[in-house]
Amino acid sequence: MNKRRVLSLNKAARPGRLVITRKHQESVQIGDDVTVTVIKHHNGDVRLSIEAPRTTKILRTELSS
Repeated sequence: MNKRRVLSLNKAARPGRLVITRKHQESVQIGDDVTVTVIKHHNGDVRLSIEAPRTTKILRTELSS
């Protein structure tokens, strides 16, 4: 696995935010135990698979406040 981190030059990105592009079935590893995979995309909608320990709290941002 490539350990390099490439930060986006996108002006919309906030400092410290990593912006990447993933295609169908490509994944992102977060820490040692969380994997996010793109499983479907269609007309601007994206479906993600999140593999994480049951102890990891995962909330959609619109529900977290």
